[in-house]
Amino acid sequence: MRNIFSILIIAFMSTSFFSCDDDKPVIIPECFQTIIDSYLMTHPPQDNRANLVKYLYNGNEVFELILFNSIIPTYTISTLECEILCSFGGVNKVTENSDCPNFSENATVIEIVWTDPR
Repeated sequence: MRNIFSILIIAFMSTSFFSCDDDKPVIIPECFQTIIDSYLMTHPPQDNRANLVKYLYNGNEVFELILFNSIIPTYTISTLECEILCSFGGVNKVTENSDCPNFSENATVIEIVWTDPR
């Protein structure tokens, strides 16, 4: 019994001292929140979920907003202020334009900021 008590104390202490920052609040930039709110009101839930991902691209933090219109995704790369740098995908099958050359090769994911919870 003493060993179980010791193990529980060690487990509690290790989670207290070495816990991750998983509980930190997710901050969605206001301009993206407006787009997300509109999307959630106007589009039914999809198997593929819309999301907002933060990247490091060419030394800057940028956001990729992936929305699904039916089953075809559209990708928009924007600044923190929602200034669109480039977009690709969608019904018109727009390809990467010159404003985001080699985005898929040069961007590094920082975090997934939001995923459609439905």
